[in-house]
Amino acid sequence: MIDQAPKAGASLPSATHGLSAPRIAAVENAIRRSHDYFLREQSPEAYWVAPLEADTTLESDYVFLLRLLQIEDQEKIRKAIRRIRSQQLPEGGWNTYEGGPEEINATVKAYAALKLGGAGVMDPALVRARAAIERMGGITCVNTYTRTYLSLVGQFPQKGTPAIPPEIILFPKWLYFNIYEVSSWSRAMLVPLSIIYALRPRAPVPEEHGISELFPKGMANTDVHFPWSD
Repeated sequence: MIDQAPKAGASLPSATHGLSAPRIAAVENAIRRSHDYFLREQSPEAYWVAPLEADTTLESDYVFLLRLLQIEDQEKIRKAIRRIRSQQLPEGGWNTYEGGPEEINATVKAYAALKLGGAGVMDPALVRARAAIERMGGITCVNTYTRTYLSLVGQFPQKGTPAIPPEIILFPKWLYFNIYEVSSWSRAMLVPLSIIYALRPRAPVPEEHGISELFPKGMANTDVHFPWSD
């Protein structure tokens, strides 16, 4: 285990000398407290383990994944749905961080996950969620990731999802755009999306588990293209 502690009298780098003494002391105290906390939490085998908490999009995505893989694990789905329901805001939507406002993508994903989990269209939670989705602009305001997830279960038109051919991986590094000119996080999304675009896997769901009610004009008659102004 790591047992080194900050040296007595150690101070922050000179770049912080423009700060007042009380602020420097506060920063140094925060660093020491963080250091001590990590040492306390380290396991005897030298690693750290802790709950990874995030918004309900993780649970929603998990429900999508189980459906796509056709894994009927009702116990896990029940737990995911329970978590999603517990985080619904009084306004009817879901947010992406604690204390934040309702957000369209988190709300649509949660709505779709609840439907996949068996909730009926008149479920009070879904009635409130539909009102929230309408307030935020409707189903067509979701981002490309949400569109892709929905399309995998037949709940969003393919023409409204991004076209990312996997051949972009072959672009040489000297080309202005290549996958090595974007962040690692973006690559981790870009490459899987290109595979989905090429293979177009689908796991259609029964109508009662779909979200057709979020398309007032019907899915086929809804303009799902992104406006050029965006």
